[in-house]
Amino acid sequence: MERTNNSDADLVVIAQLLLVEDNLGDARLIRELLLNATPNPLQIVNAVTLREAVDALAANAFDAVLLDLGLPDSQGEATLLQALPHAAGVPVVVFTGADDEEMGQQLLNLGAQDYLVKGEVDGRAVLRSVRFATERMRVRDALEQATNEAQAASDAKSRFLATMSHELRTPLNAISGYTQLLKELAEDEGLESILPDLDNIQAAGKQLLDIVNDVLDLSTLESEDMSVSIAPFELADIIQEVVETATPWLENNNNELRVDVDGDLTVYGDVVALRRILLNLLSNAAKFTEDGSVSVTAVADRGRNCLTIAISDTGIGIEEKDYALLFEPFQQVEGGYARRFEGTGLGLAIARRRCRIMGGDIDVRSEPGKGSIFTVTFPIDQRSL
Repeated sequence: MERTNNSDADLVVIAQLLLVEDNLGDARLIRELLLNATPNPLQIVNAVTLREAVDALAANAFDAVLLDLGLPDSQGEATLLQALPHAAGVPVVVFTGADDEEMGQQLLNLGAQDYLVKGEVDGRAVLRSVRFATERMRVRDALEQATNEAQAASDAKSRFLATMSHELRTPLNAISGYTQLLKELAEDEGLESILPDLDNIQAAGKQLLDIVNDVLDLSTLESEDMSVSIAPFELADIIQEVVETATPWLENNNNELRVDVDGDLTVYGDVVALRRILLNLLSNAAKFTEDGSVSVTAVADRGRNCLTIAISDTGIGIEEKDYALLFEPFQQVEGGYARRFEGTGLGLAIARRRCRIMGGDIDVRSEPGKGSIFTVTFPIDQRSL
């Protein structure tokens, strides 16, 4: 098979074709149409049964297959399904007896590259169909190879990040531990003057450790090694715990907090994952809101087994065009006020992936200058996941 640069567009030249047709009259007609339609040498092998076609595919390297679905040893879609595994890498164009678009679409869905109606095509139309089918398969295979290579590169990156994160955590934990010992020693010896410096060292170490932990979480999520740990917990207790943790962040920017939880509710889910998701959303709300308010509302729909938790704020807001960017790793909204704030751009990406592992999702609605609402939804009972 080679390429041509003539007017039929830069298409491949078909040199060897397998015609699977049990009606010898139809087979002879199709052969004549094809040979008369091309100036190039064309070898056509005719098989009259599916068994003969399979044997021919095993013994020869064909550029394409023309397949009649009605054969002595196979009928209908089953003919295509049985032929395809033996025609790996070879485009299959199916002949049908009726101009049925729905059936044709079904054949394409099953794996045929094209379909033609018997009696309504000439030799050039058949060759053109075969050429386009061959080109489509070539493009599909190239895309599949590129996808596999990209996935392999992504897997290698995730393994590297996981390995480096593990290696970095040990010395960072040691720095934090020794800094705490130095602080205690300085307090005992009356060396209060060095305490602010030690506090800065400890804070910087914790910030770096948090980043490393985020990278490790992301690599684990991308490798699909993270499982869900299902256990019962009271929603109100977890939200209260998260709120207490987030209160200093909110007070730091003079924000008011409002909480509205829908009664007593026992959730069967991953409490650690939910805690981290809510802490991330609350920390963002506190960071991007000044002299405003942050609200946490939780509503349960027991009939639909759905829990909805909304974190809303009156902060700087987000442009609609930036919504998708929010949940991409290492991405941050560009421009203006938002760039005042540090961060790796991992928090929301990790939160959404955790939520989806729990059978839920995170959505956002926002208006610049007025605030944002991040809505978390997931099943109340996740034991069936």
